[in-house]
Amino acid sequence: MKKKSNAFKNDSIFRFYIFLFSLFVLLSIIMIGAVMLSVSKRYYEAEVGEIFKNHTQALIGVVKPDSIEDDETITNVFEYDANHYDMRALVFDENGKVLLAHNSASSFLGCSLNAQFLPQNEINGTFYVDDLNGFFDEDLCSYIQKFYFESDTENPYYLMLYGSRDRITDFNTMLYLVYTASSMFILLFFLFVSLNLVRKIVKPMNEITDTARQYSQGDFSIRISHNDGFGEIGELSRVLNEMADSIDRNEKSRLAFIANVSHELRTPMTSIGGFVDAILSGTIPPEQQEHYLKIVSEEINRLSRLVRSMLYLSKYESNEMEINCAEFELRDLIIKTLFLFENQLNRKNVDVEGLDFEKVTLYADKDLIQQVIYNLVENAVKFIDEGGVLSFDVQRSGKNVNIAIRNTGEGIKQEDLSRIFEKFYKTDASRGKDKTGVGLGLSIVRSIIALHKGTINVSSEFGEYTQFDINIPITQKERKENKA
Repeated sequence: MKKKSNAFKNDSIFRFYIFLFSLFVLLSIIMIGAVMLSVSKRYYEAEVGEIFKNHTQALIGVVKPDSIEDDETITNVFEYDANHYDMRALVFDENGKVLLAHNSASSFLGCSLNAQFLPQNEINGTFYVDDLNGFFDEDLCSYIQKFYFESDTENPYYLMLYGSRDRITDFNTMLYLVYTASSMFILLFFLFVSLNLVRKIVKPMNEITDTARQYSQGDFSIRISHNDGFGEIGELSRVLNEMADSIDRNEKSRLAFIANVSHELRTPMTSIGGFVDAILSGTIPPEQQEHYLKIVSEEINRLSRLVRSMLYLSKYESNEMEINCAEFELRDLIIKTLFLFENQLNRKNVDVEGLDFEKVTLYADKDLIQQVIYNLVENAVKFIDEGGVLSFDVQRSGKNVNIAIRNTGEGIKQEDLSRIFEKFYKTDASRGKDKTGVGLGLSIVRSIIALHKGTINVSSEFGEYTQFDINIPITQKERKENKA
Protein backbone atom coordinates (compact mmCIF):
# COMPACT_ATOMS: atom_id res chain seq x y z
CA MET A 1 0.00 0.00 0.00
CA LYS A 2 1.41 3.34 -1.02
CA LYS A 3 2.02 5.72 1.83
CA LYS A 4 -0.07 8.86 1.61
CA SER A 5 2.05 11.99 1.49
CA ASN A 6 1.19 14.72 3.93
CA ALA A 7 3.59 17.62 3.95
CA PHE A 8 1.96 19.23 6.98
CA LYS A 9 1.24 16.26 9.25
CA ASN A 10 3.36 18.00 11.87
CA ASP A 11 2.23 21.59 11.47
CA SER A 12 3.55 23.07 14.70
CA ILE A 13 6.46 24.70 12.88
CA PHE A 14 4.05 25.76 10.11
CA ARG A 15 1.80 27.57 12.62
CA PHE A 16 4.84 29.03 14.35
CA TYR A 17 6.23 30.55 11.14
CA ILE A 18 2.82 31.90 10.11
CA PHE A 19 2.39 33.47 13.54
CA LEU A 20 5.91 34.89 13.38
CA PHE A 21 5.40 36.37 9.91
CA SER A 22 1.99 37.81 10.85
CA LEU A 23 3.31 39.29 14.09
CA PHE A 24 6.25 40.84 12.30
CA VAL A 25 4.08 42.39 9.60
CA LEU A 26 1.49 43.58 12.14
CA LEU A 27 4.11 45.21 14.36
CA SER A 28 5.74 46.79 11.31
CA ILE A 29 2.37 48.20 10.17
CA ILE A 30 1.62 49.55 13.66
CA MET A 31 5.00 51.19 14.10
CA ILE A 32 5.22 52.62 10.60
CA GLY A 33 1.53 53.65 10.73
CA ALA A 34 1.94 55.38 14.07
CA VAL A 35 4.85 57.42 12.75
CA MET A 36 3.09 58.26 9.48
CA LEU A 37 -0.18 59.20 11.23
CA SER A 38 1.63 61.41 13.71
CA VAL A 39 3.66 63.13 11.00
CA SER A 40 0.63 63.54 8.73
CA LYS A 41 -1.51 65.00 11.52
CA ARG A 42 1.19 67.45 12.51
CA TYR A 43 1.78 68.41 8.92
CA TYR A 44 -1.92 69.00 8.25
CA GLU A 45 -2.39 70.94 11.49
CA ALA A 46 0.58 73.09 10.45
CA GLU A 47 -1.11 73.71 7.08
CA VAL A 48 -4.37 74.72 8.77
CA GLY A 49 -2.42 76.91 11.17
CA GLU A 50 -0.73 78.61 8.21
CA ILE A 51 -4.15 79.39 6.73
CA PHE A 52 -5.35 80.92 9.99
CA LYS A 53 -2.10 82.87 10.28
CA ASN A 54 -2.42 84.39 6.80
CA HIS A 55 -6.03 85.45 7.44
CA THR A 56 -5.13 86.85 10.85
CA GLN A 57 -2.26 88.96 9.52
CA ALA A 58 -4.49 90.20 6.69
CA LEU A 59 -7.15 91.32 9.18
CA ILE A 60 -4.63 93.10 11.39
CA GLY A 61 -4.07 95.59 8.58
CA VAL A 62 -7.81 96.33 8.48
CA VAL A 63 -8.33 96.91 12.22
CA LYS A 64 -8.09 100.63 13.14
CA PRO A 65 -7.95 102.22 16.58
CA ASP A 66 -11.40 103.70 16.28
CA SER A 67 -12.83 100.36 15.14
CA ILE A 68 -12.35 99.13 18.65
CA GLU A 69 -15.21 101.34 19.63
CA ASP A 70 -17.53 100.86 16.70
CA ASP A 71 -16.76 100.35 13.08
CA GLU A 72 -19.27 98.81 10.71
CA THR A 73 -16.53 98.15 8.10
CA ILE A 74 -14.43 95.92 10.32
CA THR A 75 -17.53 94.14 11.51
CA ASN A 76 -18.51 93.40 7.92
CA VAL A 77 -14.99 92.05 7.24
CA PHE A 78 -15.30 89.81 10.26
CA GLU A 79 -18.65 88.54 9.03
CA TYR A 80 -17.24 87.90 5.54
CA ASP A 81 -14.50 85.68 6.98
CA ALA A 82 -17.06 83.95 9.14
CA ASN A 83 -19.35 83.19 6.21
CA HIS A 84 -16.76 82.28 3.58
CA TYR A 85 -13.93 80.74 5.58
CA ASP A 86 -15.72 79.58 8.73
CA MET A 87 -13.43 81.86 10.74
CA ARG A 88 -14.64 84.28 13.40
CA ALA A 89 -12.60 87.13 14.84
CA LEU A 90 -12.07 88.50 18.34
CA VAL A 91 -9.89 91.41 19.47
CA PHE A 92 -8.39 91.35 22.97
CA ASP A 93 -6.66 93.99 25.02
CA GLU A 94 -3.40 93.40 26.78
CA ASN A 95 -5.22 91.73 29.70
CA GLY A 96 -7.07 89.27 27.49
CA LYS A 97 -10.45 91.02 27.61
CA VAL A 98 -12.56 90.80 24.44
CA LEU A 99 -12.96 94.29 22.98
CA LEU A 100 -14.35 93.52 19.54
CA ALA A 101 -16.21 90.54 18.05
CA HIS A 102 -18.09 89.70 14.90
CA ASN A 103 -21.86 89.83 15.16
CA SER A 104 -22.38 86.09 15.58
CA ALA A 105 -19.80 86.02 18.38
CA SER A 106 -21.04 89.02 20.31
CA SER A 107 -21.56 86.78 23.33
CA PHE A 108 -17.77 86.87 23.85
CA LEU A 109 -17.77 90.64 24.44
CA GLY A 110 -16.54 91.37 27.90
CA CYS A 111 -15.18 87.86 28.40
CA SER A 112 -11.52 87.34 29.28
CA LEU A 113 -8.94 84.87 27.95
CA ASN A 114 -6.31 83.44 30.25
CA ALA A 115 -3.15 85.49 29.72
CA GLN A 116 -1.06 82.34 29.28
CA PHE A 117 -2.55 81.93 25.79
CA LEU A 118 -1.54 85.43 24.66
CA PRO A 119 1.69 85.30 22.61
CA GLN A 120 4.47 87.71 23.51
CA ASN A 121 6.05 87.77 20.07
CA GLU A 122 4.38 90.23 17.71
CA ILE A 123 6.00 88.65 14.65
CA ASN A 124 4.57 85.14 14.97
CA GLY A 125 1.38 84.19 16.66
CA THR A 126 0.30 80.91 18.17
CA PHE A 127 -1.99 78.26 16.72
CA TYR A 128 -4.13 76.16 19.05
CA VAL A 129 -6.43 73.19 18.69
CA ASP A 130 -7.92 73.43 22.17
CA ASP A 131 -10.74 74.90 24.27
CA LEU A 132 -8.24 77.40 25.74
CA ASN A 133 -8.92 76.47 29.32
CA GLY A 134 -12.68 76.64 28.99
CA PHE A 135 -12.85 79.81 26.92
CA PHE A 136 -14.63 77.75 24.25
CA ASP A 137 -17.23 75.09 24.92
CA GLU A 138 -15.23 72.58 22.81
CA ASP A 139 -11.89 72.21 21.15
CA LEU A 140 -11.59 74.66 18.26
CA CYS A 141 -8.89 75.81 15.90
CA SER A 142 -7.64 79.28 16.85
CA TYR A 143 -4.78 81.57 15.95
CA ILE A 144 -3.80 84.53 18.16
CA GLN A 145 -1.52 87.33 16.88
CA LYS A 146 -0.12 90.25 18.90
CA PHE A 147 -0.14 93.67 17.20
CA TYR A 148 0.14 97.43 17.85
CA PHE A 149 -1.65 100.45 16.39
CA GLU A 150 0.63 102.99 14.78
CA SER A 151 -0.91 105.66 16.96
CA ASP A 152 -0.43 103.61 20.12
CA THR A 153 2.75 101.59 20.19
CA GLU A 154 2.76 101.09 23.96
CA ASN A 155 -0.47 99.15 24.45
CA PRO A 156 -0.56 95.76 22.72
CA TYR A 157 -3.69 94.20 21.29
CA TYR A 158 -4.41 90.64 20.21
CA LEU A 159 -6.41 89.44 17.23
CA MET A 160 -7.84 85.92 17.30
CA LEU A 161 -9.33 83.96 14.44
CA TYR A 162 -11.09 80.79 15.46
CA GLY A 163 -13.13 78.15 13.68
CA SER A 164 -14.36 74.61 13.78
CA ARG A 165 -11.85 71.79 13.94
CA ASP A 166 -14.00 69.69 11.60
CA ARG A 167 -11.47 70.01 8.78
CA ILE A 168 -8.83 68.45 10.98
CA THR A 169 -11.24 65.82 12.30
CA ASP A 170 -12.34 64.95 8.76
CA PHE A 171 -8.73 64.70 7.63
CA ASN A 172 -7.85 62.46 10.56
CA THR A 173 -10.87 60.27 9.88
CA MET A 174 -9.93 59.93 6.24
CA LEU A 175 -6.33 59.25 7.24
CA TYR A 176 -7.39 56.48 9.64
CA LEU A 177 -9.66 54.93 7.03
CA VAL A 178 -6.93 54.91 4.39
CA TYR A 179 -4.45 53.57 6.94
CA THR A 180 -6.82 50.81 8.06
CA ALA A 181 -7.68 49.75 4.52
CA SER A 182 -4.02 49.80 3.47
CA SER A 183 -2.99 47.88 6.57
CA MET A 184 -5.59 45.19 5.95
CA PHE A 185 -4.49 44.87 2.34
CA ILE A 186 -0.81 44.70 3.29
CA LEU A 187 -1.51 42.20 6.10
CA LEU A 188 -3.54 39.94 3.80
CA PHE A 189 -0.94 40.22 1.06
CA PHE A 190 1.93 39.33 3.36
CA LEU A 191 -0.13 36.57 4.94
CA PHE A 192 -0.63 35.08 1.47
CA VAL A 193 3.07 35.45 0.69
CA SER A 194 4.09 33.99 4.04
CA LEU A 195 1.77 31.01 3.59
CA ASN A 196 3.43 30.14 0.30
CA LEU A 197 6.89 30.85 1.66
CA VAL A 198 6.36 28.76 4.79
CA ARG A 199 4.95 25.93 2.70
CA LYS A 200 8.09 26.06 0.60
CA ILE A 201 10.20 25.89 3.77
CA VAL A 202 8.18 23.35 5.77
CA LYS A 203 7.54 20.85 2.98
CA PRO A 204 11.23 19.99 2.39
CA MET A 205 11.86 20.10 6.14
CA ASN A 206 9.14 17.49 6.68
CA GLU A 207 10.64 15.39 3.91
CA ILE A 208 14.08 15.78 5.50
CA THR A 209 12.62 14.65 8.86
CA ASP A 210 10.92 11.61 7.30
CA THR A 211 14.08 10.72 5.39
CA ALA A 212 16.26 11.10 8.50
CA ARG A 213 13.83 8.82 10.34
CA GLN A 214 14.30 6.20 7.62
CA TYR A 215 18.07 6.62 7.95
CA SER A 216 17.82 6.02 11.70
CA GLN A 217 16.10 2.71 10.92
CA GLY A 218 18.93 1.65 8.63
CA ASP A 219 17.27 2.38 5.28
CA PHE A 220 19.68 4.53 3.26
CA SER A 221 18.06 3.95 -0.11
CA ILE A 222 15.83 7.06 0.11
CA ARG A 223 17.04 10.39 -1.25
CA ILE A 224 15.61 13.85 -0.63
CA SER A 225 14.04 15.29 -3.76
CA HIS A 226 14.41 18.92 -2.65
CA ASN A 227 18.17 19.00 -3.05
CA ASP A 228 17.72 21.82 -5.57
CA GLY A 229 15.92 23.97 -2.98
CA PHE A 230 16.94 27.44 -1.99
CA GLY A 231 19.50 28.53 0.57
CA GLU A 232 20.39 26.46 3.61
CA ILE A 233 17.53 23.96 3.13
CA GLY A 234 18.75 23.02 -0.33
CA GLU A 235 22.28 22.74 1.01
CA LEU A 236 21.08 20.61 3.94
CA SER A 237 19.22 18.33 1.53
CA ARG A 238 22.28 17.93 -0.65
CA VAL A 239 24.52 17.23 2.37
CA LEU A 240 22.08 14.62 3.71
CA ASN A 241 21.94 12.94 0.32
CA GLU A 242 25.74 12.90 0.17
CA MET A 243 25.84 11.55 3.73
CA ALA A 244 23.36 8.80 2.78
CA ASP A 245 25.45 7.94 -0.30
CA SER A 246 28.57 7.75 1.84
CA ILE A 247 26.91 5.65 4.57
CA ASP A 248 25.33 3.41 1.94
CA ARG A 249 28.71 2.88 0.30
CA ASN A 250 30.33 2.24 3.68
CA GLU A 251 27.58 -0.17 4.63
CA LYS A 252 27.97 -2.07 1.37
CA SER A 253 31.73 -2.01 1.86
CA ARG A 254 31.31 -3.29 5.41
CA LEU A 255 29.05 -6.12 4.29
CA ALA A 256 31.44 -6.94 1.47
CA PHE A 257 34.34 -6.80 3.93
CA ILE A 258 32.60 -9.19 6.30
CA ALA A 259 31.71 -11.51 3.43
CA ASN A 260 35.29 -11.44 2.12
CA VAL A 261 36.78 -11.99 5.58
CA SER A 262 34.36 -14.85 6.17
CA HIS A 263 35.30 -16.36 2.84
CA GLU A 264 39.04 -15.89 3.35
CA LEU A 265 38.82 -17.41 6.83
CA ARG A 266 36.46 -20.22 5.93
CA THR A 267 38.52 -21.57 3.02
CA PRO A 268 41.80 -22.22 4.91
CA MET A 269 39.97 -23.27 8.08
CA THR A 270 37.94 -25.79 6.07
CA SER A 271 41.13 -27.15 4.52
CA ILE A 272 42.91 -27.29 7.86
CA GLY A 273 39.98 -28.96 9.57
CA GLY A 274 39.49 -31.45 6.77
CA PHE A 275 43.12 -32.49 6.58
CA VAL A 276 43.54 -32.71 10.37
CA ASP A 277 40.36 -34.80 10.72
CA ALA A 278 41.53 -37.05 7.90
CA ILE A 279 44.92 -37.57 9.57
CA LEU A 280 43.33 -38.25 12.96
CA SER A 281 40.84 -40.69 11.49
CA GLY A 282 43.53 -42.51 9.57
CA THR A 283 42.01 -41.72 6.19
CA ILE A 284 45.33 -40.27 5.09
CA PRO A 285 48.05 -42.92 5.38
CA PRO A 286 51.14 -42.10 7.49
CA GLU A 287 53.44 -41.85 4.47
CA GLN A 288 51.29 -38.98 3.07
CA GLN A 289 50.66 -37.13 6.33
CA GLU A 290 53.80 -34.99 6.03
CA HIS A 291 52.62 -33.72 2.66
CA TYR A 292 49.22 -32.72 4.00
CA LEU A 293 50.72 -31.27 7.18
CA LYS A 294 52.76 -28.94 4.94
CA ILE A 295 49.52 -27.84 3.29
CA VAL A 296 48.02 -27.29 6.75
CA SER A 297 51.10 -25.22 7.69
CA GLU A 298 50.75 -23.12 4.55
CA GLU A 299 47.08 -22.47 5.30
CA ILE A 300 47.92 -21.52 8.89
CA ASN A 301 50.55 -19.08 7.59
CA ARG A 302 47.94 -17.69 5.21
CA LEU A 303 45.54 -17.19 8.12
CA SER A 304 48.31 -15.53 10.09
CA ARG A 305 49.05 -13.15 7.20
CA LEU A 306 45.35 -12.34 6.84
CA VAL A 307 44.90 -11.54 10.53
CA ARG A 308 48.14 -9.55 10.63
CA SER A 309 47.20 -7.58 7.51
CA MET A 310 43.73 -6.85 8.87
CA LEU A 311 45.26 -5.65 12.14
CA TYR A 312 47.69 -3.38 10.30
CA LEU A 313 44.97 -2.03 8.03
CA SER A 314 42.70 -1.32 10.99
CA LYS A 315 45.48 0.63 12.71
CA TYR A 316 46.25 2.58 9.53
CA GLU A 317 42.65 3.58 8.93
CA SER A 318 41.97 4.50 12.58
CA ASN A 319 45.16 6.63 12.75
CA GLU A 320 46.49 4.46 15.57
CA MET A 321 49.68 3.63 13.69
CA GLU A 322 52.56 5.85 14.82
CA ILE A 323 55.19 7.00 12.36
CA ASN A 324 58.73 6.50 13.66
CA CYS A 325 60.73 8.75 11.37
CA ALA A 326 64.43 8.42 10.73
CA GLU A 327 66.84 9.26 7.94
CA PHE A 328 67.63 6.48 5.46
CA GLU A 329 68.84 6.10 1.90
CA LEU A 330 66.06 5.07 -0.47
CA ARG A 331 68.17 3.15 -3.01
CA ASP A 332 69.69 0.94 -0.30
CA LEU A 333 66.21 0.18 1.00
CA ILE A 334 64.94 -0.80 -2.48
CA ILE A 335 67.95 -3.05 -3.18
CA LYS A 336 67.63 -4.68 0.26
CA THR A 337 63.96 -5.38 -0.42
CA LEU A 338 64.70 -6.80 -3.88
CA PHE A 339 67.08 -9.37 -2.38
CA LEU A 340 64.10 -10.87 -0.56
CA PHE A 341 62.68 -11.81 -3.99
CA GLU A 342 65.93 -13.04 -5.54
CA ASN A 343 64.74 -16.62 -6.05
CA GLN A 344 61.40 -15.62 -7.62
CA LEU A 345 63.12 -13.12 -9.92
CA ASN A 346 65.69 -15.71 -11.04
CA ARG A 347 63.00 -18.33 -11.68
CA LYS A 348 61.22 -16.00 -14.07
CA ASN A 349 64.44 -14.60 -15.56
CA VAL A 350 63.35 -11.07 -14.68
CA ASP A 351 65.60 -8.14 -15.55
CA VAL A 352 65.70 -5.34 -12.96
CA GLU A 353 66.35 -1.85 -14.31
CA GLY A 354 66.59 1.71 -13.04
CA LEU A 355 68.55 1.18 -9.81
CA ASP A 356 71.30 3.61 -10.85
CA PHE A 357 69.39 6.72 -9.74
CA GLU A 358 71.08 9.34 -7.57
CA LYS A 359 70.97 8.87 -3.84
CA VAL A 360 67.90 10.23 -2.09
CA THR A 361 67.82 10.53 1.70
CA LEU A 362 64.35 10.30 3.15
CA TYR A 363 63.19 11.27 6.62
CA ALA A 364 60.27 8.87 7.10
CA ASP A 365 59.29 5.60 8.75
CA LYS A 366 61.78 3.18 7.22
CA ASP A 367 59.87 0.01 8.11
CA LEU A 368 56.60 1.31 6.68
CA ILE A 369 58.24 2.53 3.46
CA GLN A 370 59.89 -0.87 3.12
CA GLN A 371 56.46 -2.46 3.57
CA VAL A 372 55.22 -0.34 0.65
CA ILE A 373 58.17 -1.37 -1.56
CA TYR A 374 57.80 -5.00 -0.49
CA ASN A 375 54.07 -5.17 -1.27
CA LEU A 376 54.47 -3.52 -4.66
CA VAL A 377 57.46 -5.67 -5.66
CA GLU A 378 55.67 -8.80 -4.42
CA ASN A 379 52.67 -7.84 -6.50
CA ALA A 380 54.88 -7.18 -9.55
CA VAL A 381 56.77 -10.48 -9.20
CA LYS A 382 53.51 -12.45 -9.06
CA PHE A 383 52.19 -11.02 -12.32
CA ILE A 384 55.31 -10.28 -14.33
CA ASP A 385 55.72 -12.32 -17.50
CA GLU A 386 58.50 -14.87 -18.04
CA GLY A 387 61.69 -12.98 -19.00
CA GLY A 388 59.97 -9.69 -18.21
CA VAL A 389 61.35 -6.43 -16.89
CA LEU A 390 60.92 -4.89 -13.43
CA SER A 391 62.00 -1.24 -13.54
CA PHE A 392 62.35 1.57 -11.04
CA ASP A 393 62.33 5.31 -11.75
CA VAL A 394 63.16 7.55 -8.79
CA GLN A 395 63.30 11.33 -9.25
CA ARG A 396 63.36 14.30 -6.94
CA SER A 397 60.73 16.98 -7.51
CA GLY A 398 61.24 19.93 -5.20
CA LYS A 399 60.56 18.76 -1.65
CA ASN A 400 59.02 15.49 -2.88
CA VAL A 401 60.32 12.27 -4.36
CA ASN A 402 58.55 10.38 -7.15
CA ILE A 403 58.92 6.60 -7.12
CA ALA A 404 57.67 4.61 -10.14
CA ILE A 405 57.63 0.78 -10.01
CA ARG A 406 56.78 -0.82 -13.36
CA ASN A 407 56.52 -4.41 -14.46
CA THR A 408 55.81 -5.89 -17.85
CA GLY A 409 53.18 -8.56 -18.14
CA GLU A 410 49.49 -9.07 -18.45
CA GLY A 411 48.53 -5.71 -16.92
CA ILE A 412 45.21 -4.67 -15.46
CA LYS A 413 41.97 -4.04 -17.32
CA GLN A 414 40.64 -0.49 -17.27
CA GLU A 415 37.46 -1.49 -15.43
CA ASP A 416 39.58 -2.94 -12.59
CA LEU A 417 41.91 0.06 -12.14
CA SER A 418 39.45 2.14 -10.09
CA ARG A 419 38.97 -0.73 -7.59
CA ILE A 420 42.52 -2.02 -7.34
CA PHE A 421 43.08 -0.47 -3.88
CA GLU A 422 39.85 -1.82 -2.37
CA LYS A 423 40.07 -4.35 0.46
CA PHE A 424 40.01 -7.99 -0.69
CA TYR A 425 39.53 -6.93 -4.31
CA LYS A 426 41.15 -9.23 -6.82
CA THR A 427 40.89 -9.16 -10.57
CA ASP A 428 39.75 -12.30 -12.33
CA ALA A 429 43.27 -12.90 -13.59
CA SER A 430 44.86 -12.48 -10.13
CA ARG A 431 42.48 -15.00 -8.56
CA GLY A 432 43.99 -17.69 -10.74
CA LYS A 433 47.61 -16.67 -10.26
CA ASP A 434 47.70 -15.39 -6.66
CA LYS A 435 47.01 -18.35 -4.43
CA THR A 436 48.63 -16.98 -1.28
CA GLY A 437 47.52 -13.33 -1.28
CA VAL A 438 44.60 -12.06 0.79
CA GLY A 439 43.76 -8.95 -1.22
CA LEU A 440 44.88 -6.40 1.40
CA GLY A 441 48.40 -5.56 0.22
CA LEU A 442 47.50 -2.58 -1.96
CA SER A 443 45.02 -1.25 0.63
CA ILE A 444 47.87 -1.29 3.17
CA VAL A 445 50.16 0.46 0.69
CA ARG A 446 47.66 3.26 0.11
CA SER A 447 47.13 3.70 3.88
CA ILE A 448 50.88 3.91 4.56
CA ILE A 449 51.37 6.49 1.81
CA ALA A 450 48.46 8.51 3.20
CA LEU A 451 50.10 8.45 6.66
CA HIS A 452 53.15 10.05 5.07
CA LYS A 453 50.96 12.71 3.38
CA GLY A 454 51.73 11.30 -0.04
CA THR A 455 49.79 9.96 -3.01
CA ILE A 456 49.80 6.75 -5.04
CA ASN A 457 48.36 6.12 -8.48
CA VAL A 458 48.25 3.14 -10.80
CA SER A 459 48.31 3.00 -14.59
CA SER A 460 48.25 -0.01 -16.85
CA GLU A 461 48.01 -1.12 -20.45
CA PHE A 462 46.34 -4.50 -20.56
CA GLY A 463 48.71 -7.09 -21.98
CA GLU A 464 51.77 -4.80 -21.69
CA TYR A 465 52.58 -3.31 -18.28
CA THR A 466 51.43 -2.12 -14.83
CA GLN A 467 52.97 0.90 -13.09
CA PHE A 468 52.53 2.32 -9.60
CA ASP A 469 53.54 5.97 -9.05
CA ILE A 470 54.26 7.17 -5.51
CA ASN A 471 54.79 10.78 -4.49
CA ILE A 472 55.83 11.53 -0.90
CA PRO A 473 57.61 14.40 0.89
CA ILE A 474 61.35 13.88 1.20
CA THR A 475 61.49 15.40 4.67
CA GLN A 476 58.71 14.22 6.96
CA LYS A 477 60.35 16.17 9.79
CA GLU A 478 59.46 19.46 8.13
CA ARG A 479 55.89 18.21 7.66
CA LYS A 480 55.58 17.57 11.40
CA GLU A 481 57.07 20.96 12.31
CA ASN A 482 54.72 22.78 9.92
CA LYS A 483 51.76 20.87 11.30
CA ALA A 484 52.72 21.79 14.88
